[in-house]
Amino acid sequence: NKEITFKPQSIDGVNEVKLAITVPSDSATSIVFTAKLKQGNGAFTGLVLANLVVKVAGATVTPSAISEVTGTYTLTVSALSTNEIVTIALYDTAETREGVLLDGDVYKSATATATVIA
Repeated sequence: NKEITFKPQSIDGVNEVKLAITVPSDSATSIVFTAKLKQGNGAFTGLVLANLVVKVAGATVTPSAISEVTGTYTLTVSALSTNEIVTIALYDTAETREGVLLDGDVYKSATATATVIA
């Protein structure tokens, strides 16, 4: 008998991560979002700032900090203003490409969007 080395994570589309931003309020200095695996809906953990592209009002911003508890992430940013559009996506900033490599597997996401409220 041969050992099976097939990993379902290797199939295109299986490694999709769903990002969802909690709608931020005016003057907020944090952006909170969840990351869940599309397959199985489990928490996606282990992201660092270099795994994300974050934009506010169309401009890429670099959060000053990131923290995570069971797939819920908090980014520290400059104060947000009403009606600014915030977007987050998985992105390998070192390789300047969509998708991130974690534990030998590539993960990708659609861009999550939220509009800052008053």
